[in-house]
Amino acid sequence: MKLSEFGKHVGEDISVEAWIIRIRKQGKKLVFLSLFDGTGEVQATLKASKIGEDNFSQILKVFRGASLVVNGTLIKDTRAPQGYELQVDSFTIIHPSDEKYEQEVTHESSTDVKLSKRHIVIRGPRASSILRFQSHVLRYLREFFYSRDMNEVFPPLIVETQAEGG
Repeated sequence: MKLSEFGKHVGEDISVEAWIIRIRKQGKKLVFLSLFDGTGEVQATLKASKIGEDNFSQILKVFRGASLVVNGTLIKDTRAPQGYELQVDSFTIIHPSDEKYEQEVTHESSTDVKLSKRHIVIRGPRASSILRFQSHVLRYLREFFYSRDMNEVFPPLIVETQAEGG
């Protein structure tokens, strides 16, 4: 299920595949995860009493960027950042994240760092929304020109110097 479809499933048990974009630990028995799947964001609540101590200790070892499958009940909660909260019953870690991931790309990172770590940057809400917007603009431009019987072509590049391979 995509996070953008949450409004239709309040009160239901759902399963979400997403990345962790923020982790907030509240004491020893409660963790809030902000999950993002490319279409939306939701706050997930993990309680040690609900998922078990062994599972809870696993979630304490993951970092931002880890990918998970999270199962739980979606409730409407005005305190949650997007108005919904996923109360987690179980989870599976698809791929853990390394601790250094936290330091590789931050809000203070230079443009060079963000470009060299682009695969990390585009997982975030802002960068992925820009890419989605770009995709929509290109689609509408193509539809406009195709509807007027125009073709898109990709001619070879003409350069001054000789290219590798010909």
